[in-house]
Amino acid sequence: MEVFNIGENRSEYFQTQIIRSRKKFAYCKVSFHHVKKWKSILEKNAPYSGPFLCLGTRNGREIDLFRNVLYSGLFLNLGIRLFEIRRNGYSSILSSIESYNRSSVAKIGQNSIVGVEINPDASRQDVLTASFDDLPENWQNSFGVIYSNAFDQSQDPFKTAQEWIRIAKDGAIFILGFSYNEPNQTDPVGKLTVKDFIELFPGELLYFEKFGSRYHDVMIQINKK
Repeated sequence: MEVFNIGENRSEYFQTQIIRSRKKFAYCKVSFHHVKKWKSILEKNAPYSGPFLCLGTRNGREIDLFRNVLYSGLFLNLGIRLFEIRRNGYSSILSSIESYNRSSVAKIGQNSIVGVEINPDASRQDVLTASFDDLPENWQNSFGVIYSNAFDQSQDPFKTAQEWIRIAKDGAIFILGFSYNEPNQTDPVGKLTVKDFIELFPGELLYFEKFGSRYHDVMIQINKK
């Protein structure tokens, strides 16, 4: 793991990340197929429970996918799969069907699926506008599953990992996408490996998959005791 450091203060870092988010706002790396696969792995490998949290969620589509794959009926999921397209990431030609029954960050329950995004343009009832390394105090020990493919945007990877662990329940499962790219100003953490994540999020490695030479998924069940 390498960290790119140009000495940005917090305000400058926030502005850099908001600009980055706006440039890639329509881009979603997660597909219906990905979430179906993760659900299957969770069910086979470890008992899990909510609430679910998506960190660095940009336009929030991944939240909708998790919510519908986990809790919606067969016909709605069939429609989501049929209308999904891959064009500069994944999206839907009928996105309104994915918005059904969204959770609220104001009232998080066991089956809630919510997100955090630094870009205020992402504001909606299930997304908290905030930096993912500075989350509400009352979220401590709250979440059973945490997903993110944005860890490389951390200003300080050690601080970010500790904050994510703080809000996780003991035994929570982290599903994390990461790359081995060089660090830069917008993605300050680079050259990440599965070993880095096992050290940052101590626990049991449940799953690891490589996509080509640069992008990977890892699933870890943490042990906070």
